[in-house]
Amino acid sequence: MARVSSEQRRRDLTNAAVQLLIEEGRSAVTSRKIADRAGAPAAIVHYTFRDMDELLELANGEVLDSVLRVIEHLHTDHGVRGFIEDWLRACCHLARDSEKQVLAFLETFVSLLRSGGANSSVVDCRQFLVEHMREAEKHDSRPSNIPLSRLATLLIITVDGLLLMHLRSEEHTSELQS
Repeated sequence: MARVSSEQRRRDLTNAAVQLLIEEGRSAVTSRKIADRAGAPAAIVHYTFRDMDELLELANGEVLDSVLRVIEHLHTDHGVRGFIEDWLRACCHLARDSEKQVLAFLETFVSLLRSGGANSSVVDCRQFLVEHMREAEKHDSRPSNIPLSRLATLLIITVDGLLLMHLRSEEHTSELQS
């Protein structure tokens, strides 16, 4: 890797980590693979970031941002139920169009959620949904009986389950065609 600023190096390594998360999944991401992908010496990851958690948090944030950009224009003027329907529809379209990207996001997000992690990616996504549902709730005749933060978590886990079912049916279909 040619001499670059520390900020550029951080961006290059983060982008490499994002690509690996999307292509191979969280469990396959190592500092050596990230450095190889970025065209850098293996040790550079450890000099550039406090630890792998810092790098993975940045990479997870990038994946999250790309997913949220796709769905940030959901309508809230049809109430919470309409928003949830739009969210599920948008996630299905996103999964069909960017399956690996969504899988990377969900794999990371759900594992953090299950471990009780307060990672900023988890907080950002949940907060994104809560804010939009709060706006949507203004169009409902009565407020939701379920706390919106729990509903947001449920929506993310539901999308995770739907996506996994979709992937399993795709695998089953390709097995039948073989």
